[in-house]
Amino acid sequence: MSEEQKDSPNLARLKSTVGDRMFVTIPEVIRFSGVGRTKLWEMRRDGTAPPFQRIGGRLVVQVDVLADWLDSQPTESRKQH
Repeated sequence: MSEEQKDSPNLARLKSTVGDRMFVTIPEVIRFSGVGRTKLWEMRRDGTAPPFQRIGGRLVVQVDVLADWLDSQPTESRKQH
């Protein structure tokens, strides 16, 4: 993990929220990102969403991958709650 990732506010927020878990669920991705459900599925279809994995029948995203993806997204492109 690079120094930038260690200091990332999004990564710190995710890690403090999910503890030692390595994955977050899709509802958590929506909550952390501020991207609406429909928009997230459109982004997945277009290949611009973070990569999902299926574990035990659930779609999940690795915490570090999500943090990197969040840091790469312009804030204004995300829907605000």
